[in-house]
Amino acid sequence: MIHAKEINAVAAKNKLKDTQIEKDYILSWILFGIAGNELLSKQLAFKGGTVLKKIYFPDYRFSEDLDFTLLDEKITNEELLHEFEKVYAFVKEEANITLQLDVANTHISGSLAFYINYIGPLLGNLNNRNAKIDITRSEKLEYPVEQRSVFILYSDLPEQSFQLQCYSLSEVLVEKMTALMGRTEPRDLFDFWYLTEYEGMDTRYHKYEFERKAKSKKHDPMLFEEKVLAKEKNLKQGWEKKLTNQVYELPEFDAVFRKAKRHFKL
Repeated sequence: MIHAKEINAVAAKNKLKDTQIEKDYILSWILFGIAGNELLSKQLAFKGGTVLKKIYFPDYRFSEDLDFTLLDEKITNEELLHEFEKVYAFVKEEANITLQLDVANTHISGSLAFYINYIGPLLGNLNNRNAKIDITRSEKLEYPVEQRSVFILYSDLPEQSFQLQCYSLSEVLVEKMTALMGRTEPRDLFDFWYLTEYEGMDTRYHKYEFERKAKSKKHDPMLFEEKVLAKEKNLKQGWEKKLTNQVYELPEFDAVFRKAKRHFKL
């Protein structure tokens, strides 16, 4: 395990809270453990905002959790939790980081969501800090999963990067578009804006795949622009509250929304 001063240095560089950086460090070790697990490394596809940070853009916003899609429906939630126990043991042996399933915060409803309590470089009480893991079942993928290397930010992780199965950027985009039709999370707008504005991804080029993804979630893809425009006020209300701790120099909401709107028409 690295010293607290390394966490503090990364926090100072990014002008974020040290607890946010500690969580990022813990997430990195959990990913390393998954990469070394025979079952999880083959059957979990890394996705969400964290895949953008860990796989595609090292200077991207920090994240709060890890999201995956389960590729083999035959694997039970009990098997998944058992394999994660092996990850906790691996991380303890390799880095002396204590990880423990928060049994009271484990939710099984077809898909699996659970929290891992941890003691990291900043020490503290095991029950006071946790990281959320979301594993989605029955997800229809529109693009092939890709094997990609993870960015290494901390000194006690291997110099040569490890690899994970990951969503392609196109899959992330159409999933974020679908998410914007359902929930009202500022991070979805942030990711959509970044992918379209900074990476130049064209929503019209992804129209067919988005339509299929949206329909699989019981959304009408023809209402994409209307649905997202209707959420402007609520997205703005949560913009700073939800993202300030994840992004240094968070861009102003109105400017982001104005640019994102250019990509709402399909």
